[in-house]
Amino acid sequence: MNTHQFSHDFLHQTLGQLGDGTFNDSFGSRVDFPSSASEVLYVASGPSAESVFYITDDGEVYGNGYNDRGQLGIGDDSIDSTNVPVKVDFPNSADIGHISASSSHTTGW
Repeated sequence: MNTHQFSHDFLHQTLGQLGDGTFNDSFGSRVDFPSSASEVLYVASGPSAESVFYITDDGEVYGNGYNDRGQLGIGDDSIDSTNVPVKVDFPNSADIGHISASSSHTTGW
């Protein structure tokens, strides 16, 4: 596992959006990624701060938080939320460098 420390601007979480494996309110959450993950280059959150996305230096994208409409892009919208980062797979091995997240959808380019 690779561990990254993030100081989030928000304290209240009910949907796992801090990605620390809990649903507890916190400052400075520790986020664990699979051992294959490298350094986190970008962190993106929607205006509602209900979902958070991470882009690693090897081009992988991970997301956690609210997923009631499938906005995490993890291929399973039956999972309402996740409190740990889940790898997002893109069709055709898309090269994602930026993410824009909203309360009902997410766009990567």
